[in-house]
Amino acid sequence: MANLVPERSTDPEVEQLAFDIAETQLNQAGRMQGWLSLWGCRRAAATPWPGCPGTPVTPGTTWR
Repeated sequence: MANLVPERSTDPEVEQLAFDIAETQLNQAGRMQGWLSLWGCRRAAATPWPGCPGTPVTPGTTWR
């Protein structure tokens, strides 16, 4: 949603808020990708999260 602001708003405060949101989310996504890499998961894993090496699995859960 924040990425739509530049083409839909001329309010400088809204534009600054949207920029801050987009930059923060970009940082968070990069951090998550770093964690996935450390855990041995591919970025677009074909298996559910618990199927990745190093990710805890709830006892009794079956993952295919």
